[in-house]
Amino acid sequence: GPFVFADYKKDNQNNIISYQIVPNKKYYGQVPFLEKINFNFYSTEEALLAAYNQKEINGFGVLSYENVSKIERRSNSQIKELKTPRYFAVFFNQTKSKPLADKVVRQALAYATNRKEVIDKVFFGHAQEATSPFLDFFGKASSNNVQPEITYDTEKAKQLLDNGGWKMEDGVRKKNGEELKITLITTQWPTLAKTADLIKNQWEQIGVQVEISKVGISEFQQNFIKTREYEALLFGQEYSGNDPDPFIFWHSSNRNDPGRNIALFKNEKADQLIEEARKTTDIKKRQELYAELEKVINQEIPAIFLFSPNYVYVTNKKIKGIKVDLITNPALRLQNAENWYLKTKRVKK
Repeated sequence: GPFVFADYKKDNQNNIISYQIVPNKKYYGQVPFLEKINFNFYSTEEALLAAYNQKEINGFGVLSYENVSKIERRSNSQIKELKTPRYFAVFFNQTKSKPLADKVVRQALAYATNRKEVIDKVFFGHAQEATSPFLDFFGKASSNNVQPEITYDTEKAKQLLDNGGWKMEDGVRKKNGEELKITLITTQWPTLAKTADLIKNQWEQIGVQVEISKVGISEFQQNFIKTREYEALLFGQEYSGNDPDPFIFWHSSNRNDPGRNIALFKNEKADQLIEEARKTTDIKKRQELYAELEKVINQEIPAIFLFSPNYVYVTNKKIKGIKVDLITNPALRLQNAENWYLKTKRVKK
């Protein structure tokens, strides 16, 4: 690449505290303008922010979204909102819940979900709404909302439940003696934990009883993801490149571990569309296939898609030449670092 390793330092506990790279003089392309780039490592976000405020470092990736507003007030800072191929959703396991096996309930939950509230209160606006497994801004081969979008409407949600036989009885919705109660599992990651609390509150507004379980990532993977032992699961999925391939997430052959079809979605037409899309090199044809796939998924509601968080990258304004908008992983924020520069000077023609 344009840079090569130069040096690193450790503390007395053998932790790496700094790592330096320098221009690769043998690079086939443009040799970087910068003489070096140092990476400093900190044990806490507080220490990281202090280092930035004290001008020990010139840039960093934000870990907590609530800190962005503090940085925005600094006149010497520039903030890059980098979009990523990740989306988060509540995935339904209809085999483990009678209420969720009822499409009317899934529709009502979709109407009762306020994505904007989640984005505003959890991400402080630094996320995009997601309404399908395809993201508008990232290699998207179809346009969102092929069919009319289910928008936030609690009255519509209540009406659907009432008409579907889920009537309020003594403050609880029931149908044929079955209570409308859902257990939502997620991790202890603060962002998802906060999202789960908001979703619980939103769904309870239409009479749904929601029990939340927040567990460590190891327990989450072993006891729930691997076993598929959950009713509803709040988690994320991430594409590995610029061209989204939904096979591992939405093809029925991946319903069991180690497949990642955590909605346990099984639909013959969807499988055919995914398979055909993987075979064609015709971009327009794949767009048409993905548009159909998106329509099938939105009609069946195997999950409620919520948001795609931005990767917020802060740098000092003196660093010029940063031209990155989309990244498939955080490291790629440096993908055009050979074009970064600090100073300019006039030259005679």
